[in-house]
Amino acid sequence: GGSLQSQGIAGVFMDQCGSRFWEDLQAIVQADCLLPGAIVLADNVLKPGAPLFLWHLFNGACGEPSRFAPKVVRVEEFAMPAVEDWIAVARYQPRRRDEGDCIARQAASP
Repeated sequence: GGSLQSQGIAGVFMDQCGSRFWEDLQAIVQADCLLPGAIVLADNVLKPGAPLFLWHLFNGACGEPSRFAPKVVRVEEFAMPAVEDWIAVARYQPRRRDEGDCIARQAASP
């Protein structure tokens, strides 16, 4: 039993539309469901691509440093020999509670 918040999520695999990766990951982070050290995998970040997701994963959001320790792994696209794609792999590094959350602050401002 218990909710996801009380149990936590240790891993996330994303293979939906790449333009939704960042928004979906932010929803999980804001719900405070990811355990420290959780691993996030996102497939097809080169083709068809997920540039916003990769930007925020590596550079952070709202002028704050990233909460993730990311890297990109080159892979061969499934059933397409010699076609390169990337999988993003990132370890979640939550902020301390007193640091606040720029996403939450933006949502709360008028």
